[in-house]
Amino acid sequence: MAIFSGGVLWSDFCSGDIASASGGTAFVDVFTDPNGDGSWLMGDPDILFNPLEFQSANTVSNLRVKCTYYTRANSGNEGLFVDGTNYLSTAIDETGGFLSSSQNWNWYTLPGVTSFNEIKWSKHGVQGSDYNSNSYVIVKGIEVNGQVLLDAPPTPTNAQGVQLGSVTTGLGFHNYMFHFTNGMTSTNTPSFTFSSVADVLSPYVPRDLVSFFAATSVGVPDQYPDRIHKPVRPSGGQQYPRGNRGN
Repeated sequence: MAIFSGGVLWSDFCSGDIASASGGTAFVDVFTDPNGDGSWLMGDPDILFNPLEFQSANTVSNLRVKCTYYTRANSGNEGLFVDGTNYLSTAIDETGGFLSSSQNWNWYTLPGVTSFNEIKWSKHGVQGSDYNSNSYVIVKGIEVNGQVLLDAPPTPTNAQGVQLGSVTTGLGFHNYMFHFTNGMTSTNTPSFTFSSVADVLSPYVPRDLVSFFAATSVGVPDQYPDRIHKPVRPSGGQQYPRGNRGN
């Protein structure tokens, strides 16, 4: 499952500096994979994520971050922070292991979070400090309420169908469905599949109009094309147009 941003990219809510040693080069790399396996990012020294959707009370029931932690000779300022609280020693994975004692990629739950303004992951030291000698946390996915945050939905690989509902036209087309057979893009040609061949081919008169014709002196028109346009002589009164002769 994934939460798509609905036109506003999650990566637009990121700020800070990306270390040159990172596996990725842009904030979007954290929001590209539905399993949280995008390219990882290291802060130099910090990367911050400040979305608007989860700031209200009780908008978060579960917060997890796909990350890992590397200890080096210098440490103290590194960590995984939510609104200023460092979860380095309390974030826990599915096996019960803590982030502070691991150098493995895992989904880590940040306990007790019911809303947040900011997630921050940091490297110890100042901007440009060597990651080989300074401890750091690196991140490659964020999950809120059981759904991974993604900038855009994955590209569909199979034909996608959209039911349009019941439609009646003068040719009697009913309940039709269209398919983008080559993916959901505007450049591909759609093909049409009809729910009933009879609905498409049989009536020349829309079913909605049958009751109208039946209620008139004209009667229901013939269904056959060679007779549907046959003139109908009036049943009484003036038989042919005669113009106005002043009579």
